Amino acid sequence: MGTEKADEESNFDWVGNAFTQNAGAGLVINQADAGNSTSIIKQLKAVFERDWYSHYAKSLQLFYCLVWQ
Repeated sequence: MGTEKADEESNFDWVGNAFTQNAGAGLVINQADAGNSTSIIKQLKAVFERDWYSHYAKSLQLFYCLVWQ
């Protein structure tokens, strides 16, 4: 999860019992100078967008329609 100035990386699955029945690790990066072109926040955003728009990424819309409709 990230914003323009901070990023949180963790191994949580964001499900109901993830915080009560699992142990995990997390890292919060808060960068004051996030406008810098070499900031870790901008680098993480670039990696996310590279993967999000990759030809390997597939939409879950069809899967959702087949399973839940």
